[in-house]
Amino acid sequence: MDPAALTGNLILLSFERESDLMYTEASDIGQLTESKEMVFKAGVDFETIMGEALSQAESLELMSRAREAYL
Repeated sequence: MDPAALTGNLILLSFERESDLMYTEASDIGQLTESKEMVFKAGVDFETIMGEALSQAESLELMSRAREAYL
């Protein structure tokens, strides 16, 4: 997975009759990408991140433990 997938804002746009697009945003610029290869790779990266993310309950538990450790 590309570490860049974890930086900035990313919106994947899927259309029924048109090619998918990707919109990325940094602090000073937004960019719309039409490259099928880049959009596909971003989709794969996104699915990988989602697959490895903690559940909502696990995330809350982790944050609660971290807060207690630092207080």
